[in-house]
Amino acid sequence: MEHIGVLDAEELALFARRAFERKDLEKALICVKLAMEQSEFPPLCHALAGKIYAQMGLFARAVTSLTIYLELCPADYHERCQLGLALFRLGNEGEALEAWNGALQHNATHPPALFFAAYVQAARQSWADAQRLIDILLTSAGDENLFSIKAQQLREWINAANSGVGQDALAWPRDLKDDLVFG
Repeated sequence: MEHIGVLDAEELALFARRAFERKDLEKALICVKLAMEQSEFPPLCHALAGKIYAQMGLFARAVTSLTIYLELCPADYHERCQLGLALFRLGNEGEALEAWNGALQHNATHPPALFFAAYVQAARQSWADAQRLIDILLTSAGDENLFSIKAQQLREWINAANSGVGQDALAWPRDLKDDLVFG
């Protein structure tokens, strides 16, 4: 990285993306921040910064970066879904649900947005809304899709919660949160 000054913003953004894909968050963050210091840089830098911050656990910064990006590129449903994840991690379930619903307005069958929206609806005990989202996900995504598998688990939990059998012992499926990943 000794010759970093000869690189333009687009090249730095490319290096940031590659470093992020390799999980080298330090190098990714340095490259994206250097790119953003230049007078003109690709809007994608904001999205990359948001995903890097989220991976680092800096969710408030992730929200800020992803929000700026979405102001520039409002139709990017994938990054809108990422914004929902960051908001969710901050405990803002309502805002996260709005972000996921916004992603679904651009792509009604986006598996991550469908799953996470169903998850929040189930947490709110909006069973019919959760089931509807799960149905769409299971119909549109393949059986091997990670979100289809987790949606089946969520459906089983919802069915158990609705059956009333052992409801006192029924624990909310917190393990599903472990699959909230940024990338």
